[in-house]
Amino acid sequence: TVTEYRRDLARSHGNLGVALGESDPAAALASCEAARAIFQELVDDHPTVTEYRRDLAGSLLGLADLQSETGDVARALASYDAARATQQRLVEDHPE
Repeated sequence: TVTEYRRDLARSHGNLGVALGESDPAAALASCEAARAIFQELVDDHPTVTEYRRDLAGSLLGLADLQSETGDVARALASYDAARATQQRLVEDHPE
């Protein structure tokens, strides 16, 4: 389905970001941001699908790591906080 293709595309962006992390930080950040944006769209379109929220949290953590490594501490802290908030909502929504 189109939704699965979007998730695969987001994962590809994230993987590319990891691969480019040391050799081209600007391209890595752009790829990780693209992944985050697609995962956010999936969460917005399908708020009850926990896997998409977990994917979003993971992409935010990866983005935050890159932002931190490139010296963008303020954005890294914002991304880490967004990841934490996403994970907190998952815990609250699924306490079992």
